[in-house]
Amino acid sequence: MELTQLDFILKPLPEACYILSFDGTIQTSNAAGNRILGFRAEDIHGQNIVDFVHDETKKIMAYLSRCGGNGQFVPGTITWRGNNDQHIATKAEGAMIRQDRDSDAYILLRCRPREEVTDTFSRLNKELVRLKEAHHQLETDKSKLEDEVNTRTAALMESELRCRGIVEAAAEGILTFQPNGSIDDVNNAAAEMFGYSADEVMGRDIRLLLPDLKDKNDIQNFIEHTSEEKNSDQGRLFNEMMGLSKDGKEICIEYSISQVQLGTELLYIAIMRDISKRKETEKQLATYANNLAIYTTKLEQKNTELDQFAYVTSHDLKAPLRAISNLASWIEEDMEGKLEDGTREQLELLRGRVYRMEALIDGILQYSRVGRSNTELETVDTKKLVDEVIDSLQPPKSFHIDIQSTLPTLETSRIWLQQVFANLISNAIKYHDRADGKIAIAVEDADDFYAFSVSDDGPGIESKFHEKIFIIFQTLVARDTRESTGIGLTIVKKIIEEQNGTIAVDSEPGKGTTFRFLWPKHPSRGEQYDG
Repeated sequence: MELTQLDFILKPLPEACYILSFDGTIQTSNAAGNRILGFRAEDIHGQNIVDFVHDETKKIMAYLSRCGGNGQFVPGTITWRGNNDQHIATKAEGAMIRQDRDSDAYILLRCRPREEVTDTFSRLNKELVRLKEAHHQLETDKSKLEDEVNTRTAALMESELRCRGIVEAAAEGILTFQPNGSIDDVNNAAAEMFGYSADEVMGRDIRLLLPDLKDKNDIQNFIEHTSEEKNSDQGRLFNEMMGLSKDGKEICIEYSISQVQLGTELLYIAIMRDISKRKETEKQLATYANNLAIYTTKLEQKNTELDQFAYVTSHDLKAPLRAISNLASWIEEDMEGKLEDGTREQLELLRGRVYRMEALIDGILQYSRVGRSNTELETVDTKKLVDEVIDSLQPPKSFHIDIQSTLPTLETSRIWLQQVFANLISNAIKYHDRADGKIAIAVEDADDFYAFSVSDDGPGIESKFHEKIFIIFQTLVARDTRESTGIGLTIVKKIIEEQNGTIAVDSEPGKGTTFRFLWPKHPSRGEQYDG
């Protein structure tokens, strides 16, 4: 047995593979096996497996004994001891391999981390049967060879047996071919990828599977191009090409090619995988992205049109309202001293209705813009913001408003946060039943949000109205008593929900009212802040 040949066979395989004597001595291993343990090959070869596992010696030797049975792969588990003494749990499969009854027997052990293990027992058994048939043919020809050639052939067959078991266990398709494009060998995964059996493919031209290679020059360019790209970077580089299955269906193949020299014979090893489903998914995602871009553009156009419509409608509706208000004022001026008290009250009521209608139009226009108009992020001192809101509302001097001194400074949309506070504080003043009312503005930390609250000691709200107050055009008092559009809290709720926050009311009749809302601490910087 020549270890250099054995290393060559094991080297390109992705699984951790070890060849052991029956006493547990590690004869050789591939790069994947060395990488799992974190040791160099020279630190492993010639050592006993018990020096590299956390399992008890008795347990591991019993498993190796079972692997040396009838040539079938025996499943098991091995917990390896890595270079830093870490536990590396793997699922293992081991089987005895030998040239013939008179040759030395070894154990082929292949391991994978538990999450990567796939069931390949049936394919290995089929391949072992095929190898035994090939071995019988070789035995027929062996008598014609000299003793030195006989010894070399036996070693080669032993290496081939080990390689075949490892190659067939791989999930990727593995295909070897000669420089002229003649397919030398395939594993079952490669044959099944194209819908053929292995026998149907071996000996055929590679253009049977890859028809884009029109002639011998294409095959050579195919080899050289891949080899040049691989040499330009570390590690294996995968390229893509369309393949053709037995039933005439095109499949997208991802492949990598390595060159190997077996004595005087030059061969190429292609590792392939079918990525047709991945490509179809990428195509669908590209279509979805394109459609989304189209829909987004159309939506932006519709929003622009809606803004223009709302503005024009607001202007056209307000014009006659102003005319009515002016006419009422002129009548009152012209009839100064001649109007009866009832008539004067009716004119006042008329002007009140006009003002309410203008406020209603403004509220509807403002409500329609929430969530569609973009505002820039600003650094906002909420303590200063609340002071400015209170100053603009001009509450009665008898009102006491307490503002928590630790209100935060955050980066947000100033205009929308200002509107939320303005509506809540304005309502607390407007609907209070006493001129000496008290209002408190506070904040608490709530993970990714600030939990702001606006509280008053007013008349309170019955629980049955806690949801109604957030519905558009809904008010709890007659509009003739207090001018109200019924839109304010609806706008507040929509603004807050656009920031992924929430708002809730806590109130009982005679015990005041508290509105609590969550406002994000850190809006995304990747886009404008949509109120």
